[in-house]
Amino acid sequence: MMNGRTFGVEIEISNKTMNEMTNLLRAAGFMVYNDRDGSMNNGSRMFDTYEKYSMERPEYKLAWKVVYDGSVSEGCEVVSPVLSGSAGLAQVKGVLKAMNKAGAKANDKCGLHVHVGAGDLSALELQHVARRYDAFESVIDTFVNPRRRDDCSDWCHTMRPIIKNIDEMAVVSTKSMIQRILGRYYKLNLQAYLKHGTVEFRQLEGTTSWTKVVNWIEFCVCFVEASRFSAGVVEAYLNETSEAFKEIPEEVREFSSYKEIDVYELSRIWNLYTRGAINKRVLEMNKLFPGLFTLKGPDVWNVNLSFKKVSFPQVTGTWNQGIPANVVAHLHHVASSHNQTC
Repeated sequence: MMNGRTFGVEIEISNKTMNEMTNLLRAAGFMVYNDRDGSMNNGSRMFDTYEKYSMERPEYKLAWKVVYDGSVSEGCEVVSPVLSGSAGLAQVKGVLKAMNKAGAKANDKCGLHVHVGAGDLSALELQHVARRYDAFESVIDTFVNPRRRDDCSDWCHTMRPIIKNIDEMAVVSTKSMIQRILGRYYKLNLQAYLKHGTVEFRQLEGTTSWTKVVNWIEFCVCFVEASRFSAGVVEAYLNETSEAFKEIPEEVREFSSYKEIDVYELSRIWNLYTRGAINKRVLEMNKLFPGLFTLKGPDVWNVNLSFKKVSFPQVTGTWNQGIPANVVAHLHHVASSHNQTC
């Protein structure tokens, strides 16, 4: 059973051009815009794949979009509007049926990405989504093609580096947590939160199977919802966070999420643009707070802040917590049909 959380889907296709895809979906009765054929913004390019949730004109927000994607340069990507519930799943099913009828295919270069609305999640809950995915990654791997498991794909890396970065933080805030994640090509793309207010699930292989896609969307939506905490847990964490921050001088709180930092990050934080100016500021800060920065290597410093580390709630339960029984059954069936190696 779907909850009210919103979602969107990006379907990569390898054998249909943007115009071919636009025409076949329009012929099937769907409202479709194409960012190259003049149907958007008088022919100029209005958006790309990753800007679909921020379009200004109301009619664009209700339409499907056909966009260019460099990973499938001979094909295209079909991007849904923001959807929700059974009506949204029905739209996805209808679009995929129209694609199949027209012979659309997804090859080994294609992926399928699902954005799940997460704007209402606290920093702690967003962290918990990532931590749960990491905890159950080996199980979730069995639900996808072997080439997208473990760390096999450059487009959906393992969650382990993300969790390592989170674990090294003393206090979780949404911005500081996401800033520690270099790139979006992980099985869960948390950087989508800052741009779209979503969590992007990137692991599923490209497919035009509506059964596989609809079940995967339900899994993603319910996985995010199941990662929420009760109000009491969040309140306790926020209180503990507040107490931890009191131990940190206000002037250095912005460094509380770092164990090390490089010259480029300091440039961004301080708005300084020469190495000389940055080195001078480092020396000034070390006079005020002895030992704050110690040189680790060329243009890289260790950050030494000693204060109470907030304990994060541990992952409990199972991967299928909150997942509908029919979706669990489908995923088990998929797992039994896949090979087990990259």
